[in-house]
Amino acid sequence: MNSTASPTPEVLREIERALTTDTMTIGRVYRLLKEHGTAYDRVAEEMGWEVTSSVYSYRYFIDAMKGLYVPGGKVIARQTTSQTKSFLARNRDEFLSSTIEYLEHLIDQFSELARDPTERSKQDLTGVDDVESVFNSAGIYATSCRSFIERPVKSADGMSASQYYVKVGSTQNIAKRIKQLKTAMPEEPIVLLVVTNDVSRNKESYSFHEGKFHNHLRVIGHVKDERAGGGSEWFVTNSQTLKSIANLVGLKIAYELDIKNLGELAASEV
Repeated sequence: MNSTASPTPEVLREIERALTTDTMTIGRVYRLLKEHGTAYDRVAEEMGWEVTSSVYSYRYFIDAMKGLYVPGGKVIARQTTSQTKSFLARNRDEFLSSTIEYLEHLIDQFSELARDPTERSKQDLTGVDDVESVFNSAGIYATSCRSFIERPVKSADGMSASQYYVKVGSTQNIAKRIKQLKTAMPEEPIVLLVVTNDVSRNKESYSFHEGKFHNHLRVIGHVKDERAGGGSEWFVTNSQTLKSIANLVGLKIAYELDIKNLGELAASEV
């Protein structure tokens, strides 16, 4: 994975020791990952989560604090900054000065990534910090499977990212909808993106905007072969395209999953 400056062994031990006793969500996930290894579905079950993507997100937060991962998007950078700040605040009195300096350096780095001046749109910066609250609310979601992402329909080239099967839908409760989809998908669904509208959160509003997403995807040719089946909500596209559409229709990205290292993350233990 992409990495930040590595912590010294002493700093790393302090961070891992603090995670072992931390009573907040990140500490609970860390201990369950230590217990269950790469069984992310088992961790999600014990956390009471319908969406396995929550576990991936917290694994990214943990790896970022250990210097193993650099957030790949502004929403992720914002959430990682928030998690690191909270973790440092809870444990500052127990940390050596070297650990405090290391974590403060990470916070500065992640904050800068969240403020990337090369990105014209600033709507990503308004992403919420609480991953679970996103999944328990209404919105437009994009979901796929690891096998679809790792074996794309169209491979990346010099002009565009790879394209894979993605389901784009809207719902009043994303976690409940993903639970329903588990029996209709070949493997555990992974939520790639959640898009919300702060102005109106009613079902009709999201259905309207979902239609806009579908129309844009059809216009640019990100459609699946009809022989592939799956219904009208399935497309051959990617997160970058969906984020651009969200920009065009004036919606907010509340959650995104960095898929660049998804296979490596799923195969490695914390």
